[in-house]
Amino acid sequence: KCFKEFQSAIKMGDEQVVVFFIKCLQNQNSVELSIKYIEEALRNHPEQPELYILKSQVHLRYGNIELARSTIYSALEKFNYAPTISIFAGQLEMQHKNWEKARSILNISLSKNPRSESLFEALILMEMEIKDDKQVVYLINQGLKACPASWKIWSLRIRTLDKKYMRKTIFHDALKATKEHPMVLCEIGRVFLNESQFTKAHKWIIRSVEMNPQYGDPWVWLYICESYLEEEKTNAKNTIAEKITKIEPKFGTLWEAAANSYEHISDPPVDILKSIIKEIKV
Repeated sequence: KCFKEFQSAIKMGDEQVVVFFIKCLQNQNSVELSIKYIEEALRNHPEQPELYILKSQVHLRYGNIELARSTIYSALEKFNYAPTISIFAGQLEMQHKNWEKARSILNISLSKNPRSESLFEALILMEMEIKDDKQVVYLINQGLKACPASWKIWSLRIRTLDKKYMRKTIFHDALKATKEHPMVLCEIGRVFLNESQFTKAHKWIIRSVEMNPQYGDPWVWLYICESYLEEEKTNAKNTIAEKITKIEPKFGTLWEAAANSYEHISDPPVDILKSIIKEIKV
């Protein structure tokens, strides 16, 4: 029944169903079927960029790096360096430490999409990884000029803040510019969590969760924060597990990356949360 419905979805152009089904096949290590159905979907709907990214991901999944590259590079040209395609291509090169190539792809895309907060975010994260502090500061400043209300860039501004005396000002500016976006509130909480100021961290992260419980990242950091609090409060972790099971968060940098992975395609929210916690560093 599932295969029949999927065949219908390919013909109708239901991209979400196609992507979900192929990730299910990857989860079951069905290499040939994954490639077969992606090719069929692309023949029917060649204008859907997500399918090219998915095809490249499948090739990567099975160790075909050059096929992954050729697939995404052809998509770069086809879609004129669209942000989503360019970010994936840049990340592919970053995985193999090809920093100059990654930077080139992202900068070309940014020149064509100068107000893309996601492109600024990708470039800033890359420069943070290679520890080019001057470039990080420059890109954050440029990003905030182009996207003054971006929670993504303001969050990185907070994360890279190294002068304590500037905290109050930067926190205030970030909250005002983003209208107290839950991810900005969470980022402020992380500042105090990293300094082992767990009560302060808890206060900010709770505000984040209450602002919009559909963001998964704050639940992750709240769970971590509860792990460090007094024993009488650690039962709160069970409450968090119960709440996210009902709410089923959908958004957030960490959450979306995990939830949209083929590895967690059918996992419940609690399993996704725990998988994220295993991967991150406080």
